Amino acid sequence: MNSLDFYLALFGGCKRDVARVAGKVGGLTDCVFTGSGGALPEAKGKGGGVQGAYSKAYRGMGKVAFFLIAVFFSVLSGVLYASATSPTVEGIMTMTTTASEVSFGIAITDSAENYRNITVDWGDGSRSEIADVVNSEDDRYFFSFSHKFTNDGSDHRITITGNVIALNCTDIQLIALDVSQNKALTSLWCNRNNLVEIDLSKNYALEELLLNGNQLTSLDVSQNIALRRLELHYNNLKSLDVSHNIVLDNLCVARNQFTASTLNDLFRTLPRYTEGGISIHTRWPQFDDPAVLEADRSIAIERGWIFVACRL
Repeated sequence: MNSLDFYLALFGGCKRDVARVAGKVGGLTDCVFTGSGGALPEAKGKGGGVQGAYSKAYRGMGKVAFFLIAVFFSVLSGVLYASATSPTVEGIMTMTTTASEVSFGIAITDSAENYRNITVDWGDGSRSEIADVVNSEDDRYFFSFSHKFTNDGSDHRITITGNVIALNCTDIQLIALDVSQNKALTSLWCNRNNLVEIDLSKNYALEELLLNGNQLTSLDVSQNIALRRLELHYNNLKSLDVSHNIVLDNLCVARNQFTASTLNDLFRTLPRYTEGGISIHTRWPQFDDPAVLEADRSIAIERGWIFVACRL
């Protein structure tokens, strides 16, 4: 079967059931085509059946081609319309607090789209936008939000929508924080709250993480491969693995629940570095855990780390 026959059979609504060489008709091999309309007359010579079959096939092919083109442009126009009218996928973060009044700060990139899309839903019927707040004098991309809740005596769920790259929610009595739907986040400062857990498995861009003074018993940072600064003092951690954090160069874990053995295990996971700083003790030795004195610091030193005191 030549290519013309193939396309005729495909688009013309007929198939080639019987084919036999019987001569040449207009330069084409004689054949019998059958389709939904039944058998077509067998071509015996020039003109007649074969030309009619080809004419019908061309007409069918044109109809199918027109239909396919119409479908293509219909789908294409729908995609273009959706792209033009649908908002860009944005990050979402939620915070749950027991405080009656809160203040926190966010940082965004220099993008007009980001300015338009940042919103804060306070969970009590109130909303705020970038236009409602004054940005920091030191950084025009950093904005502070404050709110006093109208429904005192209950937990308050705050929802931040937009591509926020930094969040400072220190000391606002948080009991839950969900940043898993904001992959743009690079810095998170959430000190002195009441968090017992946090999921950071989707925050691949995170470079700076400060969770000092919470109630964390465990923390998984294996997906945060861009992490450089990690501060976790004054929690309830019993172990920590930083083997996946290959660019980490600042680590503070003072005042947790480590034993000498688990501290040594932590030291073994430290990336090899030149003068990376690690803090396992405070500036006031009387507040340190006994494990701090018993741990084998040479393990960390051999990997290029130096010990410094946490400045609490």
